[in-house]
Amino acid sequence: MTRLAAAVLLAAVVVAGCGAAKQPQADPGVFATKVVDLIVHNKYSDAWADLHPVDQQVAPSTEYVGCENRNPVVAVPALSDDDLVQRFKDEFDAEELPPDPEEQT
Repeated sequence: MTRLAAAVLLAAVVVAGCGAAKQPQADPGVFATKVVDLIVHNKYSDAWADLHPVDQQVAPSTEYVGCENRNPVVAVPALSDDDLVQRFKDEFDAEELPPDPEEQT
């Protein structure tokens, strides 16, 4: 590792510890998971409400939510036709699909 890389790494570690006067009251992993869950489900108002007040001052709620809505997270997995059929059957407790109106003559 070069001296410059070592210095940058050391500076990053020192800066990361700055401002932490005390230990967090809650588990940071739980908080991070909650925020990521809100964002991937496009619940930006709720995510903004969980921001630290200093971060909220950077972008008011309407600005933050508007910005996020212009480029929403698309986290819906692609499903195969078979998966879609099975999902329908499970959700509606159906043994088979209803007839397709386009196929009825």
